[in-house]
Amino acid sequence: MNGYLSRSLAVVFAILPTGGQLIAQSVCRVNPATLFYSRGFSQITVAPDQRTVYIAGQVAQDSAGRVIGAGQFAIQATFAYQNLRRALEAVDVSYADIVKLTTFVVSAAPENLVALRDAKIQAFGDVSPPAHTLAQVAALYRPDIMLELEGVAVSKVPLDCEALKRRVERPAHP
Repeated sequence: MNGYLSRSLAVVFAILPTGGQLIAQSVCRVNPATLFYSRGFSQITVAPDQRTVYIAGQVAQDSAGRVIGAGQFAIQATFAYQNLRRALEAVDVSYADIVKLTTFVVSAAPENLVALRDAKIQAFGDVSPPAHTLAQVAALYRPDIMLELEGVAVSKVPLDCEALKRRVERPAHP
């Protein structure tokens, strides 16, 4: 495959409602100041369709990287759902826009599942919950993290990546 063709295939084209012009779109990565920043991953990725939003695994960690509620599953579940909300709000979507949720737990003990259910009910309120997968894992990236939530949402309107970044990201990444 020649260089021109391979570069052309790497670009995704989308027709935007504004003027109906054909413009090149690529993946958009957003790291809101309200969430922990890591050089190893992006908290949010918006697909080239400008509507599909992938939320990285949210844990009980504040924006400075401190673990909240070490050893307390219920507190960690509540905080992880709050971080999920922060991620959703950063790209102008809500719990109602989530189409898939995955939860990883290091212990599926009955009391943890009750706490997880309660945190989910509190977070979603009157919104019908989406498709959801729950997986027990041997460990997460830190021994004091007890669960991790990741989600996929679909925005009702195309998202303006550059505007989102200007509004929600830290002025400069470390």
